[in-house]
Amino acid sequence: MKKAFNHKDLSAEIFGGCSGITWDTKDHQHLWDRNYDLHRVRTSHVIFMPRQQTYYLSGNSVEHSLVVDSLVKAKYASLGMRTMVFQSTPIMYEAINECGGNGRPIFYANCATYPEIARPNTQAIHPGFVVTHVLSQCKNNDEIVELFQHKITVTKQTVTGLVLYLHWVFTDKTGETIVIEPDQTDHVTIHRNTTGILTNAPGYQRQQNNLNKRFANLTRFPIVNVPGEFSSRARFIRVSLLKKYALRGNNEAEGVTYLFRLLQNLAMLLGMVPVSQGYEYSIYTAVICSESLKYYWHSYRNLQTYCINLHDLIRETKIKLWPLNNEQPKYVDLTNQGETL
Repeated sequence: MKKAFNHKDLSAEIFGGCSGITWDTKDHQHLWDRNYDLHRVRTSHVIFMPRQQTYYLSGNSVEHSLVVDSLVKAKYASLGMRTMVFQSTPIMYEAINECGGNGRPIFYANCATYPEIARPNTQAIHPGFVVTHVLSQCKNNDEIVELFQHKITVTKQTVTGLVLYLHWVFTDKTGETIVIEPDQTDHVTIHRNTTGILTNAPGYQRQQNNLNKRFANLTRFPIVNVPGEFSSRARFIRVSLLKKYALRGNNEAEGVTYLFRLLQNLAMLLGMVPVSQGYEYSIYTAVICSESLKYYWHSYRNLQTYCINLHDLIRETKIKLWPLNNEQPKYVDLTNQGETL
């Protein structure tokens, strides 16, 4: 019998580490890749969200706190890994929309600051709903910046009594990556034309300054004194150096394969990062292509790579779900298929 999900566990399934990187192939395909690091994930699926789907910007159905006036409709269809425990609004871990824009939240402990109320002439939005809303309403980074500057305020709202402390990263078809951080008391800091790399705290600029200070004169491998631990600072440095020197691939297929391999260098292994309820580990890795609109992923326990093409779903009018598939696979036994010489 399937165990019922306890809504009080949800916040623990959203807080956690993560590492993200953008990538471009020789034929100019724009890819984005991330490890989702946490100690468990029981409510998540790959979810397609159609055009005109309604959702709320503030409050949630679990806590009976929905703000009726915050109901909006999606302009654009989107696809990604999300939890639907709040039936009112999906919380996206990462996703892509039909315009090729993609985004994801990343845990930003001890750094994020949210105001209690929205700025004048803007709508309040729950931190966990930011990616859902941005990809449902914006076709490129310019529109995203306009949204944050003039139309929304990320306010201090809870998930089962806890606040989600996040920063966000978005990429569009131009290849530009922007990082948005709520580190001011009444608004956000927007970093444009970034390196396309983001982990957790501290903020993007401090991470980049630390990287430049320590490795400014680096020319080529072998690299010495590269941190190998799983801290946010260490992962930021490691993925930055890997992005600088690793081969990108000639096309989307090669680029996706190489990106999955690259993120293994940042993956948290079971048993290495203890937390109060077990071990934090890289539950899954996802790759998104802005041109093909394909979403790829595999999980810690199942390295079979799965793919869903948003192009083929755009005309659908209902939400669709696919399982994460984080179960042990049946390995293919080739013993009796060997060729006799």
